[in-house]
Amino acid sequence: MDEHDDFVVLDLKAVHSSDSVVGQILRYMGYVRENLAEKAGKKVRGIVFTPSYDEQLRLAAREAGIQVLRVRIK
Repeated sequence: MDEHDDFVVLDLKAVHSSDSVVGQILRYMGYVRENLAEKAGKKVRGIVFTPSYDEQLRLAAREAGIQVLRVRIK
């Protein structure tokens, strides 16, 4: 849940990510929307954490409204 009490779906990747990640997190977000958020009148957004990503992921995530954050994972 975020500061507005809306749902946030987090997807943590351990390796370089590409645009297939967008389909995966959209499925997770869809499940949360149908089973939790709609009943509560809440919004759903997604964030992908990854050590690196390519241009395809950047473009697909931007279009889908998903935030992509580069993180260092040890």
